[in-house]
Amino acid sequence: MGSPHIKRYVKNHNVTTQNVIEQSNHFFRGSDDSKNKILMRGMETGFRGFQRIGQNVTQGQKDYHEGFDFMRSDISIGSKIAANENLWPDDPIFKKVMEDYISDMLSLGSILMESITVGLACEENVPRLNRSLFNDPFWLVRSIYYPKSDRFELGCGQHTDYGLLTMIAQEDVSGCVSF
Repeated sequence: MGSPHIKRYVKNHNVTTQNVIEQSNHFFRGSDDSKNKILMRGMETGFRGFQRIGQNVTQGQKDYHEGFDFMRSDISIGSKIAANENLWPDDPIFKKVMEDYISDMLSLGSILMESITVGLACEENVPRLNRSLFNDPFWLVRSIYYPKSDRFELGCGQHTDYGLLTMIAQEDVSGCVSF
């Protein structure tokens, strides 16, 4: 049997990523002091905030990247993690750009999930589907910076993303490999 993972590219989706990439690059070029103010500290920060190089571990190996995670904050979904608030840099432009991007990506995700439902001929089963997964999903955004290195460094080890749908916005830089 083939892999349960399906990779497809979506074009002409009208979600602008340029501002997100610029703001992410600006954040990662910032001082360690400013980034460490919002350092991720596990459950204490609801797994939100800045991750130093090596703080994230994949299959027992420290990842060679910095990251910044934020996710849906909602106590109603019954998760201690989700009940936490996101940590944001002092720059209000960063927060606004990311919140606009999240809104755009949630709209795109809803369209994609509806399309998948139609494509799988699940329309007649819609009442049985948990529509909140499409229209009110739990989401996580991870902005990642892979610094240059003089030696080979594995930015992030082989892994499977959790959740139902992963959408990746990538700069025009080689290196991201997905299977």
